[in-house]
Amino acid sequence: WKAAMPRVLCLHGFGTSSDILRFQLSHLVRACPNLELVFANAPTPSKPYPGIDTFFPAPYYRFYDTATDSQGNRTYHGVRSSVDHCLGLMESQGPFDGVLGFSQGANMATMLAGIAEYERPGLLKFVVCMCGVESGWGDQLPELIGLPASPRITIPSLHIQAKEDGYFKMSQQLTALYAAPEVTVHTGDHRPFPTDVEEAKALCRTIEAFITKIVPSK
Repeated sequence: WKAAMPRVLCLHGFGTSSDILRFQLSHLVRACPNLELVFANAPTPSKPYPGIDTFFPAPYYRFYDTATDSQGNRTYHGVRSSVDHCLGLMESQGPFDGVLGFSQGANMATMLAGIAEYERPGLLKFVVCMCGVESGWGDQLPELIGLPASPRITIPSLHIQAKEDGYFKMSQQLTALYAAPEVTVHTGDHRPFPTDVEEAKALCRTIEAFITKIVPSK
């Protein structure tokens, strides 16, 4: 691997894969050749995210699954093993300067940021969360990320939210776990980049500037 380039572990959303995320981030891959983006699959096979199988063939993976009771409360299954999976990736394929996650992958990035904050200083220098969907796991599973009673993660973070995303409020909940988040909102729905090409290019510049400010390219 090239030590002069910022290395970023990229984590996909529920019911997709590393190959699908690579396609979803194609704007970033093309626009930022000075970033080394490493794409990894979640550990557990999954049903496809609704509609994704129309465009992309199997296999599909997930980091965890959820169940919702009649009161609307969620419980989470498989989170601990996926955290361990990601930590293993960071050891076997690292070192990494930061983690970028989309949707469920953004939640995993936040869990890794919490571990870096409270348990393993130096594990990460930054996180980029794209359309994160926090909805209860921060309260239910604080032991996974070592959060104290009033959690605020101080690791630098960039949060990309989508104006038309059905999970927009959940993205805001995720952002609230951080002490000094940088936030940008695109005009699209639940996807890493908007469909407008010029807006997507501008978002790439925002991501690159955020990362290279923390880890300058040489």
